Amino acid sequence: MKCYIVKELLPAFIDGLTCKKTNADITAHLEECSHCRRIHAQMTAPISEALPEGLPNTPPPNFLQKLRGRIFRRNVTAAVLSLVVALVAVLIFAHQWRVPITFDANRMFVEIRDEVVVQSPTGEISWAGTAWLFPPEYTVLHTRETAYFAWQNFGNTGTNARGRDLYRDGERVRVVFIHKTETLWDSLFFNIEAVNWSNGGSFTGTSIYGDDFQTAHPTPKRIEIYYLPVRNIVRLGNLSDESFDAQRANATRIWAGTN
Repeated sequence: MKCYIVKELLPAFIDGLTCKKTNADITAHLEECSHCRRIHAQMTAPISEALPEGLPNTPPPNFLQKLRGRIFRRNVTAAVLSLVVALVAVLIFAHQWRVPITFDANRMFVEIRDEVVVQSPTGEISWAGTAWLFPPEYTVLHTRETAYFAWQNFGNTGTNARGRDLYRDGERVRVVFIHKTETLWDSLFFNIEAVNWSNGGSFTGTSIYGDDFQTAHPTPKRIEIYYLPVRNIVRLGNLSDESFDAQRANATRIWAGTN
């Protein structure tokens, strides 16, 4: 049997996959061929004995300790990075997520202000606190009382409102729900005593008056203004009139009157 054939058959011969006749032929060849015997010896030698000369058969001293240390440092680094990412995510969430503010009668109220109703040369109607805010060519039609939702001593808060004209017992009623929100961060760490009393504001508009806002002669109607501490007051727009009016059960009435 030739050498190249023996070399091809050696793996199967070593694993015991060749037939008896082939085994006899290979064995006879190995007895005669030193080159093939050396290849056979290398293929059947233990792994440690088959390592090239100069390569250590045992790990260097403290190998396991160094390996454990490397793995530990890698795990610590991954844990620290994960913690940093989690903290950043929590901070972003705390500064973005808004929570409703509980009603406080000392800081939230409705003001009735005297305003002038003016008409521009082109016929546009505006309401304002004083006539001097408008150019002299504007015409003052009359004065009126206007309801404003106002607040004082607040930091970085948001204010929103939803109003709707309803008919209750045959009477037209404008029901208005207002809320204020603040970020989760401010609700946890904001110091209200550090805010100056002048840090406040107010608003009026279509939420309170509906289509009558900024008209020359709005029809007087009953207006009820409630404070509703919910996170998302916009969803009230999807409710039926009956469900919208039923929200009064969860709200605090701030003001009611004909205006």
